[in-house]
Amino acid sequence: MTETAALIQSKLKAYRIIHLAMVMGSVVYGVVVVYIHQYAPIPPTITDVQTVTMIEFALIFYIVGLLAAAAVTRKKMLNSDAIFKRRETAKEPLDQPPFIANYLSSLFVVWALIEAITIGGIVLFLTSGKVMIPLIMISIAVLSKLANGPRREELRQLAAADNSAAQ
Repeated sequence: MTETAALIQSKLKAYRIIHLAMVMGSVVYGVVVVYIHQYAPIPPTITDVQTVTMIEFALIFYIVGLLAAAAVTRKKMLNSDAIFKRRETAKEPLDQPPFIANYLSSLFVVWALIEAITIGGIVLFLTSGKVMIPLIMISIAVLSKLANGPRREELRQLAAADNSAAQ
């Protein structure tokens, strides 16, 4: 196993643990929503059915927009030359290629966009008192986060691109 492959393997394990922790955070939000709904129901602050329905339909665009933004962001960030640049404030070891740390930073941006779906579900629950659509939103966010986890192939492609640029 080459040095870069070993580094990718060890970093990938750490990235997957971070990713799992972030996914579990969204799952906990869903569990809290169910718990509150069951044991301490929140009276809705928006009682107009037409307004709540309009908000629910608007959330479809919100979700689709955030998922599209996450997909575009991931693709652009990972295909950008900036991922291979060392930042002056970076604290990664100098013998470690910059794309290793920059890859995780890129994923954090994508996960933050997806997390906004979860937060939107929580806000909808707190304002409408409904539980089903917020849980669907949280489920979409969890599944999207799972689908946008760290990928060994991406790191290998970045390593290959970094090696070819260095030569």
